[in-house]
Amino acid sequence: MRPLTFWLEMCIFIDCKCFKIYLSKFMRLFSKVVNCKYQIRSRKEGLKFAKPKATQRVGRSGVENVFAAVFRGRVVAWYTFTTWNGCTFLRALRVLRDNLVALFGNAIFNSPLIVVHDNNRSFCMQTCQKRIRSYGMQPMPLPVRSPYLMHLDHSIWVMILTEMAKTEPQTKESVPDYKVRLHVVAHALPDLTFVTARVKTQVELFVNSKGAITNANK
Repeated sequence: MRPLTFWLEMCIFIDCKCFKIYLSKFMRLFSKVVNCKYQIRSRKEGLKFAKPKATQRVGRSGVENVFAAVFRGRVVAWYTFTTWNGCTFLRALRVLRDNLVALFGNAIFNSPLIVVHDNNRSFCMQTCQKRIRSYGMQPMPLPVRSPYLMHLDHSIWVMILTEMAKTEPQTKESVPDYKVRLHVVAHALPDLTFVTARVKTQVELFVNSKGAITNANK
């Protein structure tokens, strides 16, 4: 079993996220009560789900698609894109490499670096895997259907959305202002080392359960 230092010092976790942009007060309220498959849970209904009425349905002001990388307790890459494909991933990898050099210097590549990713089709393309290796890093795809091994999925995205809700302006903001605030919030997150440390526990549970999906955070 890998030691804790392996996950904290050597692993770069990458993932993509589509942030839905809700700007008005009503849109923000809707985003907080909406549930899966566009179902809304009202106070009177308790835990039961109800199909939203036509008057309850609201649009959104756009989306912000983000490729992010977390390394040694901090966000080291934040790349926005419109369409995701293999070429987009190659550009995101270049941003990640340049940011690592800017933050840690070229010496960072003297030690082993592991790029941990899920089974996104673009991540697993041979061209992209070769590009990761050409930058002096080794790819490490996670097992299929194992979301709790990727802490961006089960922790960091939630932390960002929570902070975004706390810093909402009183008045309606513009889409560019929202995107700037999102970028600032992501880079202002506290030390994420404690979140990365959970991955070791999750992996041990995953191995001991012979591949069953587990959640150590419950």
